[in-house]
Amino acid sequence: MVELISPPNIVTSVFDRNGEMLKEFGKRVKEEIEIDLDFRNRVLRGLVGVTEDIEGTAYWAFNSVATDGAFFPLENFPTAAKTGTAEVRGKADSSVFAAMTPAQDPDYVMVVMLEEAGFGSAVAAPMSARVLQKGSRRQGSRSTNNRKSLCSFGFITTMHRLVYLARKRLVEKFRKF
Repeated sequence: MVELISPPNIVTSVFDRNGEMLKEFGKRVKEEIEIDLDFRNRVLRGLVGVTEDIEGTAYWAFNSVATDGAFFPLENFPTAAKTGTAEVRGKADSSVFAAMTPAQDPDYVMVVMLEEAGFGSAVAAPMSARVLQKGSRRQGSRSTNNRKSLCSFGFITTMHRLVYLARKRLVEKFRKF
């Protein structure tokens, strides 16, 4: 199987105030690589298990609001992900999370890195689930032809607000000590 390596597009299209498309940015191919289809599918199943398997490290972030996460529509947007925690001597753990959805043919990729915020599964994953949920609501069905980009103003504003709220919560937690 040949996979295409494509640089990400921050913006997929530009519209005027009347909703008329002024410019569309297509997919750019940087490189083609050969990958064994069996191997790719095994890796992808493991990454999807991070959000869909009850033992996955981001399961509760994508399947519960009790953990500051969301009830993300995984049945419509299967999400492959990886949680992580970065350690730096003398500092608190940093929270890391990367996700792509839909897993088999991703339209969206999100990476969250929060310095000194804790574990990836506890902080970055729930925040990512809330942001992706907001975007999935706007997009609706993947087959919708007129779907909006996740980079629309409201979505970016929401993401900034969630980052602000996450930081505010962390500051409040540390003040208690």
